[in-house]
Amino acid sequence: MSNDRLYTEKEISKILKRAGEIQASEREKVTVGLSLEEIQHLAEEVGLEPDIIANVAETIDIDQEEESTGFFDSLLMPTKLNIDHIIQGEIKEEDWPEVITLMEQITGKGGASNKMGKLYEWICETNNTTQKLSMIPGEEQTKVIYNGSFAKLAMSWTIPIMVNVGFWVIFLGMLNWGLIGIPLGLAAVFISYLVILRGFKNYLRKKSRSVKNAFIKMKSLVSGKSATQEQSENRPKNYIEFPDAFDEMNTNEGLSRKRVR
Repeated sequence: MSNDRLYTEKEISKILKRAGEIQASEREKVTVGLSLEEIQHLAEEVGLEPDIIANVAETIDIDQEEESTGFFDSLLMPTKLNIDHIIQGEIKEEDWPEVITLMEQITGKGGASNKMGKLYEWICETNNTTQKLSMIPGEEQTKVIYNGSFAKLAMSWTIPIMVNVGFWVIFLGMLNWGLIGIPLGLAAVFISYLVILRGFKNYLRKKSRSVKNAFIKMKSLVSGKSATQEQSENRPKNYIEFPDAFDEMNTNEGLSRKRVR
């Protein structure tokens, strides 16, 4: 079909977007799958590193957002966060301190570590939360499990706010409109609960994302290298890193790191 019309950038964008939606809806009707190798090949064609694709593919098992639940279930305040993941390869005993460092970055606090046979555990307890990481290394794979309990934190968010909101709305409502203030107060309490619920779910989502990112970083320990060592080994042979003293002298000139051509 011949069409000599010239389309604007906005129209081109709309056409491509709509075509993509139609194609996606058609593909949903057919079961289509690609292997990791095929996905990496496609990604390479658009300039994405195969290693990054492999890392992301590994997180598919743990990157599960909240499952859809019924209406009443969705109104319950979540108080626990449980995430487990399998890392291909063995994280060795000497790497355990680096795993602890990753967890301390997430919690912002130190914790207690212990080892029982092949099981490694790290626990961080505060007044309102308990967070635990368990690691079970094997020759071919390492299982890492995160368990977080946030019941006390949820109560510290919920009870004071709901009590204050309910009291003042009922008090002011009855002062001005008599008994009508009671249902107004109850409605205000329910609305405040919904606001707190949304905020707490967002808090747990961010926490979940941080834990999953830590699991991705743990993968670099499988080869016995820290992320810093891996980055250093991937640098070009002609790369020179000058000492700290040189960095301080030339901060303003931006000469701290350069390549020798």
